[in-house]
Parts: sequence; C-alpha cells; structure tokens
Amino acid sequence: MNICFVTLGCRANFSESQTWEEEINKLGGHIVSQDENVDIFVVNTCTVTDNADKKSKKQVLSLLKKSPNAKIVITGCGIESSKNKLPKEDENISHVNRDKLHDYFKKIIKTTDKITQLKSTLRTRAFLKVQDGCNNFCSYCIIPHARGRERSNAVSEVIKDVKNKLDQGYKEIVLTGIHLSNWNSENNFKNGDLADLVSEVLDKTEIKRLRFGSLEPRFFDQKFINILNDDRVCPHLHLSLQSGSQEILQSMKRHYTATEYKAMVDNLFKNVKDFSLTTDVIVGFPGESEELFQETINFIENINFAKLHVFPYSKRENTLAADMKDQIPENIKLQRSKILRKISLDKQRNFLKSLIGKTYPVLIEERKKGFYSGLTPNYARVWIDSKENLETNDIVDIKITSLNTDKSTLGLNGEEPTR
Repeated sequence: MNICFVTLGCRANFSESQTWEEEINKLGGHIVSQDENVDIFVVNTCTVTDNADKKSKKQVLSLLKKSPNAKIVITGCGIESSKNKLPKEDENISHVNRDKLHDYFKKIIKTTDKITQLKSTLRTRAFLKVQDGCNNFCSYCIIPHARGRERSNAVSEVIKDVKNKLDQGYKEIVLTGIHLSNWNSENNFKNGDLADLVSEVLDKTEIKRLRFGSLEPRFFDQKFINILNDDRVCPHLHLSLQSGSQEILQSMKRHYTATEYKAMVDNLFKNVKDFSLTTDVIVGFPGESEELFQETINFIENINFAKLHVFPYSKRENTLAADMKDQIPENIKLQRSKILRKISLDKQRNFLKSLIGKTYPVLIEERKKGFYSGLTPNYARVWIDSKENLETNDIVDIKITSLNTDKSTLGLNGEEPTR
C-alpha cells in the first residue's frame, strides 16, 4: 500500500507527519511521493487562519482531480476545529483525528506488506515535536481549541527521539511545539525550562545541529543565551510579535508588552553571535486604526528583523476577536499587508548583505539547476556554485561572496537562482 503525506501549516505538523510516516512504514505501508503511484493521500491540515482552511480544502480537491482512484485521509487541526469547512466524507474521503490515525492504518494495511527503507522528503532536517497545546487563548487564535491544553514530552523521551533521528542520518533537528517556549511549564507552574531541555540534549547526544521552531516571546535568561552561543545550536529565533502597538497587543491578549519585546530582542542581538530574528505580524486586527498601524511600522523599523511573515487578520469562530467592534475592511488589510511585506523585503536584503564576506557552516540539502542549496545556522538560504562535488547532508564551510545576481561563486538571496 503506497501512502503519501501532504503537510500544510506549522513545523509541529511536519513533525507529526514524519512520526506518522515512520509508524506507517513499520506497519508495512510504503511512504511515497506525490509523483509516484499513490493509494492513499494523508492531508495534514492547518486551521490557523480562514485562508489556511481554504488551502486545506483546495489541496484535497486538487488531489482528487489529480488522482481520482486514490483515497484521501484528512487529519490535523482542520479536523479538530473546522471540519465543516473541509470536503465532506464519502467513498473517497475519510476524516480521521490525529490521535486515531495509527489505529486507522493498523486496520487497513496488510501485515504481509514488505517493510522497506523509509524514504523521507526531509532527509537533512528532522522536525521533533517536544510540546503540544497552548494555554494562552489569545483573542484571535483558534489553536487552543484544536490542540488542547499544554503538555510536554519528558526529557528521557526527547533524548530517545533525538538519538533515533540521529541514527536515521539526520544532521539537523528542529525542536517544535505549539508553545515551545513553555516546555514543561505545566509541571512547575512557571516559565518553561526549554534551556534545561536543550542542555540535556547537547550533553547526552551526538547532535550536530539543533534549531528551534517558532517561539513565543519570553524572558531569555543567561542560561538560554549561553545555549544560543553553543556552536551546535543555530542562532536564529522566530519570535512572534503580531503587533508593534501596545493597544493592539493588549486587545489580542498577548502576554508581553511592546517594550518588553524590544528589550528581549535587544538583549539577544547584543549577546548572541550572528543572531538573526524573524517574526509574525497580523495586520488589520479589529480596532487597528491608521495611527495604531503606524505604531507597528515604527516599531518594526527599529528592529533588525531578517524577515517578516505578514498575515491579514482572519476572523475565527469561537474567539473573542470575532465579535469585536471596528472590524477592518479586507481592502485595508491587503493594503497594510503590502506595506509590511515591502518593509520585510528591504530588511531581508539588508540582512543578507550583512553576511557578505563571512564564512558559515552550511548544511547541504540538495543540488538543483547546477547549484547546491543549504542553510546557514542563522537561517539564510545559500546557493553554491561549486567546482567540487558536495554531498547532500554534509555540513560545509562556505564563504558568502555576494547576493545572487551575477551567478558568482556563491549566490545568496533566498530565491532559486537562474543560469
């Protein structure tokens, strides 16, 4: 039985898909790509925004058209909270909650199927979910309803999983979670102990490179600063801002102030070598006047973000923000999104230019159109025109020589180069 996973959304989703692939392979199923003969597609959906629901539905309909004889299993957050927005169940489509997926495949996969070597589509980077759920209940967010309350994997379980990923040949592991910053907070009723977890991973495994998924802003103590300065830990964080306006942050029920966020990141830039920062920003939140939007622009301009992920506010049922007054028209949301995306492009260009002349260890991911491609520890995409053969999954020291405009020895711009 040939099974293909199609994953949408966050890194926690990608981590879950990797785990399910391994489990299904052990049961006797064959994990294949979309280009192969597929018996069952598993669509791991995202529901963080209304647009995410639409993408999930569009993906299912596209697969039905492409492979009319294949069955489709829909799982993930969309099933948990937005089931009515997805294609309904019929003879070709099944809705299976994430906690029931193993049992579902255990019933339908023939035990006589030969177990083969798992072919991962992410050979160089493994996503490892160490925390799930969220207790924050921000006024715009549906995820606590889809994922439930916070819960964390034990240190011993994480160490075992890291060693398993390393045995499979992965050089880089990305720790993920829905509220990763709060790892273990449900056990001690205070800020999480993420630095303690990472210290254990570094001490008890042979990990080559560790990266963090998205984090909620929090106080980063000296212990965490020291972790980020370890050569094995990537000095890049994705810290969700959402708004640079204190009034909007309060309305969003975020658990920090704009002043606190600025102090956090200033501390990181000051004390972490080669630190880079990316973030999420929501525009058009209810009540966001032109003046408050300008506050966000001013705030962002004063921080050296490497890139912004900009999202127009999306009304979600069963959230406080859905019933707030002063909802922003869609055309204004789009205008503001364009403004911030232009700022993001300028900041990304400035970040990449700041790397020129420096040398970084790059994890080689693939060779494409004559170039090798990989990431620096601080999350810059590098395209390498090398006379030597480079091996996928090797970590190679690469000197950044230019932006990728003249096809010189090294191209760097985050876009696929052209000959």
